Amino acid sequence: MSLDLDIASVADDPARRELDDRLEGLWPEFMRHDPVSALYYTDCKDAFPEHALVAVDRATGEPVAHGFSVPFSFDGDLADGLPETGWDWAILRAAHDRLRGGTPTIVSALEIAIRPDLRGGGISARMLAAMRENVTRLGFTDLVAPTGA
Repeated sequence: MSLDLDIASVADDPARRELDDRLEGLWPEFMRHDPVSALYYTDCKDAFPEHALVAVDRATGEPVAHGFSVPFSFDGDLADGLPETGWDWAILRAAHDRLRGGTPTIVSALEIAIRPDLRGGGISARMLAAMRENVTRLGFTDLVAPTGA
């Protein structure tokens, strides 16, 4: 059975912020102690609300998944690859741009998390498609997902 999902950003629907709070605990414990993730996730819904997507089951009104991305400036050639420092690099770059007034040129996917009872049903693909559509709607052409060493 495929869920009828309504996927929107926190910027487009501020009520999604509270719905997303009900999805706490989806991350592995070790990620909760990563200093760079703490830099981003402490205020991501305030700093980048247009990049915080929350999926809600239309039938129940319950949140089922979220997806986070972050915009940042990048003047390199994507064909040459991204730095090998992974998402730490993307988060730090986005934080730097936000504090210094930099102009983002690309967006990095950071996370798609799904309620455990709904995993394996294709929701991640739907969230990634929504993330791509959102990035395009916001005027960006590139969505990357850097991996690290």
